Amino acid sequence: MTAPPGAAEAALDRLFAGMGRGAALGLAVSGGGDSMALMALAAERAPPGTRLQAVTVDHRLRPEAVAEAQLVAQLAARLSIDHTILTWDNPPARGNLQAAARAARMRLIGDWARARGIFSVGLGHTRDDQAETVLLRLARGSGVDGLAGMAPEREVAGVRWLRPFLDVSRQDLRAALSARGIAWAEDPSNRDARFHRVRARRALAALAPLGIDAAGLAATAKRLQRARDALEGQTSDALNELAQDERGTVLLSPSALNLLPEIRDRLFAHLLLALAGAAHRPRLAALHRWINAASTTGGTLAGVRLRPEGGQLRLFREY
Repeated sequence: MTAPPGAAEAALDRLFAGMGRGAALGLAVSGGGDSMALMALAAERAPPGTRLQAVTVDHRLRPEAVAEAQLVAQLAARLSIDHTILTWDNPPARGNLQAAARAARMRLIGDWARARGIFSVGLGHTRDDQAETVLLRLARGSGVDGLAGMAPEREVAGVRWLRPFLDVSRQDLRAALSARGIAWAEDPSNRDARFHRVRARRALAALAPLGIDAAGLAATAKRLQRARDALEGQTSDALNELAQDERGTVLLSPSALNLLPEIRDRLFAHLLLALAGAAHRPRLAALHRWINAASTTGGTLAGVRLRPEGGQLRLFREY
């Protein structure tokens, strides 16, 4: 009698069911336990005809990275999965190195995927990663969007980034690897308290006596994702009703200023991002200053001009 699938296996079954037969899935695999489990279990659960390809990014920031990439290559060969190692050759001399590495990793993997006709890439983020993300964003004073944590799916530049394990614990994934005799690498930076995520991990352990754990924080993130989706729906309705696109210039009814504050902020942020071609919303204080100036002299934010004109608000990109 076949044992029922565990949480990780069930998560991948749902993922593949949503992709359809003959799909291609890229697997971002660092050599750590989470992503190695993603590759091993994907090889087991993928329907016949699914094209799996794995990719590892060597950021050239740690001497261990070469051995970790080779560990991935060995498992990929064992699983008959094509594997590519990409390198990041130009790290910045200053600034937030971790953020720069994340951006470079997404860019390199996105380019790799598109070049191979792969438009979905799986990531190994777990329930524990989600909980740590919520804590980090709570520390920054984030609102609904930030506290909703990492999305199970999002699209960037034509590639869908999928996180099937957001309801699966880190411990369960390592147990699955151990049961299959598969080794994984432990990144020493995961013990370095200089990094915010490491401190969040330790803080999460310290909160256990209060009944705050990874499962509870991840569940809260999921509820906030539903709240965010509802707010986005209302914002979309308001945009359709109040905004008119005139060849790169947007005319907006001044009644937009009287919307509920959360919907108003989202509406103006959406227009700003669309006109500026930016990926991230500005800080809330800057957005509020820009909106508050709309009914008087107007203002500019991220290169987008907002000004009253003929009984309406006009938004356009300044060049």
